[in-house]
Amino acid sequence: TTVAIGGKLLGKPADADDARAMLGRLSGITHRVLTAVHVARGARTWRAITVSRVRFARLSPAAIDAYVATGEPLDKAGAYAIQGGAAA
Repeated sequence: TTVAIGGKLLGKPADADDARAMLGRLSGITHRVLTAVHVARGARTWRAITVSRVRFARLSPAAIDAYVATGEPLDKAGAYAIQGGAAA
């Protein structure tokens, strides 16, 4: 899974400061989330990609800090898990 803002891809953040920067960039905008799977069995392969559009509400610096403090963003592409705390 990768998060894309225009032509820029966001992977997992390097640290908490990187997570804060990513979340700040995502605040109040619509971006794409690309999820791909590739399965191989012998010589046969199957692959698929799904593109979702996600719109973030505006995030205050305090909200970003509180979310980063949970540790959840540190191993997530784009520094968030929509199925976790970022759903709020």
